[in-house]
Amino acid sequence: MRKNGIFVSAAGYLTDQPGGGQQCTSEYIATLRAAGIELEACTYELDRRLSTRALRKLWPSSYFRLIDGGLVDRIRAMAERNSAKFVFLNQVQLAPIARSLRDVLPSDCAIVLLSHGLESTDLLHALRLTGELSQMFPRYFLGRQLLGENLLRESSYRTNLDLILCLSPFDVELERWLGARRSEWLPRTVTVAPLNWSPRGDRIGFVGTLDHAPNAEGLFLFLQSLSAKTPPGTVRVRVVGGPKRIGRSLMNRFPVVEYVGVLSGDELRNEARTWNCFAHPIFCYPRGCSTKLATAISWQIPIVTTTPGHRGYEWSCGALSIADSPEAFSNLCIKMMNAQIAEAARSQIAEVARSSPSIDSVGRKLAALLELN
Repeated sequence: MRKNGIFVSAAGYLTDQPGGGQQCTSEYIATLRAAGIELEACTYELDRRLSTRALRKLWPSSYFRLIDGGLVDRIRAMAERNSAKFVFLNQVQLAPIARSLRDVLPSDCAIVLLSHGLESTDLLHALRLTGELSQMFPRYFLGRQLLGENLLRESSYRTNLDLILCLSPFDVELERWLGARRSEWLPRTVTVAPLNWSPRGDRIGFVGTLDHAPNAEGLFLFLQSLSAKTPPGTVRVRVVGGPKRIGRSLMNRFPVVEYVGVLSGDELRNEARTWNCFAHPIFCYPRGCSTKLATAISWQIPIVTTTPGHRGYEWSCGALSIADSPEAFSNLCIKMMNAQIAEAARSQIAEVARSSPSIDSVGRKLAALLELN
């Protein structure tokens, strides 16, 4: 028997724009529907008043002045009209309204947080970067105090949540550390869309947001190691993503880098088909999961990643090429310049893609978690 639910989200996450937030949101919606939930969307716009933007420059937390004042009343009215048994809060920034919702919703209406990862996780990584890496990012005003306050806020917000759904087992453990009553995770799904792979023989591809601290650190450490091992002109790392100032800085710092910039979907597919491998160097545990890994798996091209890099993914056949230090990672990427090794790795990725969970199978798991069976 299908049950009704209210899906609460910032409007920007429900667009078809490329981005990890939009991709995770789309996957949550598809999985909830596969679990047997009839969803009605309740959207809101972020607070973009000049005063809010100025205050966020001093205190850059997404928990600050995020939500319009009438959102709780709109959710209550929609839940009452639809006899909703669930309210799904998309993104952890909505956790603060759970306390107000608990006061106005029926006791049998569950409040479920759909986490994309804790804000504090990546804030810590940004604060700990030093040396050349730290120069790529703006300095946080009172950063340590901001981190401490965010952690205390995140812990207090868990009190009124019935369930937190996460993108990886790592995030489940963080939620338990914060005191969440119940947290579970759902594996990532992969839509198979293989590329007409035609590698150039000297190209390694990287895709990522370059001012995201875990991405920047992983790429920097990988480039340092690779540059020390390869003569100029023998291997090229094609870097896709923004902002441009960081991409150009990396190209000036490392001769192996060819900065491509930000590409559209079709442009990226045409670029990626020329790579001997997709490099995904993540040497710390960031928030959520790496949605771009699902894209690379769907392309069925060779991938070199790390244990933190493939958090949140499951498969039953095939293997990813995994190395957990910059030295080992760069060695694996160099090996992928060999056509036979790259082709063997590609065959393994095809098996990973075919044996990854489907939306329907994850939907059945979610139905059990929500006790809908």
